[in-house]
Amino acid sequence: MTTNISKDPAAWKPHVRTKENTEAVKARFKDPDDPLKIVIVRDMWLTGFDNPPLNTLYVDKIMSGHNLIQAINRVATVFRDKPSGLIVDYIGIGDKLRDATKKYTSSGGKGNITIDTEEAFEMATEFIAALKFKLPKDFNYDKWLSLSKGDQLKLVSHATNYILSDETRSKEFMLDEMKLTSLVPVIKNDSRIGDLSLDILFLQHVGAAVRKIKNPVTNIRKKEGQIKDLIHRSIESEEVVDVFTMAGIDKFDISIINDDFLATAKEQKSGNELKLELIRKIMNDEIKIRQYKNLIKYKKLKEEVEKIISDYHNHFFDSLVALQKMREAAREIQEEDERRKVLGLTEDEEAFYEILASHKNAVGDFDLIKEIVKEVTAAVKKNLQIDWYKKDDAKAQVILAVKRVLMKKGVKLELKEILDDIMEQAEARYREWWGEVA
Repeated sequence: MTTNISKDPAAWKPHVRTKENTEAVKARFKDPDDPLKIVIVRDMWLTGFDNPPLNTLYVDKIMSGHNLIQAINRVATVFRDKPSGLIVDYIGIGDKLRDATKKYTSSGGKGNITIDTEEAFEMATEFIAALKFKLPKDFNYDKWLSLSKGDQLKLVSHATNYILSDETRSKEFMLDEMKLTSLVPVIKNDSRIGDLSLDILFLQHVGAAVRKIKNPVTNIRKKEGQIKDLIHRSIESEEVVDVFTMAGIDKFDISIINDDFLATAKEQKSGNELKLELIRKIMNDEIKIRQYKNLIKYKKLKEEVEKIISDYHNHFFDSLVALQKMREAAREIQEEDERRKVLGLTEDEEAFYEILASHKNAVGDFDLIKEIVKEVTAAVKKNLQIDWYKKDDAKAQVILAVKRVLMKKGVKLELKEILDDIMEQAEARYREWWGEVA
């Protein structure tokens, strides 16, 4: 396997794999249970490649410095009962390995790796090649700097959307881009920096966009205007990357997940991977804020959201179907406040209502459920005390009070399950709230 096609013999070209096929081979090679046990590579899989099961490296190419250290480290990782890695040297790298080891330990144990400009430039070139390999097939950004700001954004969006369609690809891209960026201060004064400047600038913009989508600002409700990510680490001043504009999202809030948003996604037919990642973050943030109010409900909803994302990445359906499913999940949250008003329940009472309503065999009359819920909530609050959830006798007192209410109302089937659910919710809801409800 090789990525340096321009230097390969012509006879090799019929055997050159597509990007997708190469990734498939990589995945197989990382699987310790796959029958594929040996791969021959050149100028590949040194940067950003981690394969703990790998135990033997056959070397038939002169390497030195950082490249050699990287190659050796491919088999130096711990895995199960692997005692160590084995290097089979066909060409004589002993002296160069000693030199490389000496250089990389010359910092005296102070944590600073000695690295010169030449090695840094070579490493940067490798990272750029690895990052470009993760872009869409035949992707071209040669004229990126001469484009309008709008067209630049579209190109970054296209690359970002493709990277986000695969979880592993996203993680590897972010890691490699961070490593590339860390080398910029070392090589920025090198006379050859002009050869890499376009690559560095574009890949940093894409890396920042992917990272922003994977890890968006969490206090967005307080600082809704501060949603732009300034890339400040490159070799010249750059513009901000606004991933929300890329995705067509006005604000980082659950209110934007509506039928109009879904209709826009259907109409545009592109960029939906980017939208899906941001919607996932919005949903998870909203669930985190609300979960203490209704532990069981939001635990199930979080599992539902993650299953949608997992099924999408496993190719059970496309990004548009995933967005439709996320819309339905969001609808549950958006309709919650209205449903509570219709039922005439407080936030405290609604959580217990959901528990009883889910046990249809125990009680099927919704008016009776409302009546029970109000008495259960009152019983719980009445018996709370400081650190009640840490004291067995205090917890027993709450359980007994709730059990009396349920028994009085004729709830006998699934009584233990209902009590367990109510106590779990009570502990989540009132662990830190006893002073307000006692």
